[in-house]
Amino acid sequence: MDRMHEANRRHWDGAAEGWRTLRDRAGLWQTVPSQPELAFEGDAWHQLRTCLGGLDGKSLCVIGSGDNYA
Repeated sequence: MDRMHEANRRHWDGAAEGWRTLRDRAGLWQTVPSQPELAFEGDAWHQLRTCLGGLDGKSLCVIGSGDNYA
């Protein structure tokens, strides 16, 4: 691993606990499995439902989900 990757890893490892505390307080990640529409902003949920017809029995990968709720 080069120095840039190592510095990036240290940065995110250092931020992980604060991020976990913030997300646990919001509680959204605990609700999303039963209400997945909460993880998608704007028209994204509608587009997924239109293209997939729902998520039951499917696995979904959202590239660049940002907040990691999806």
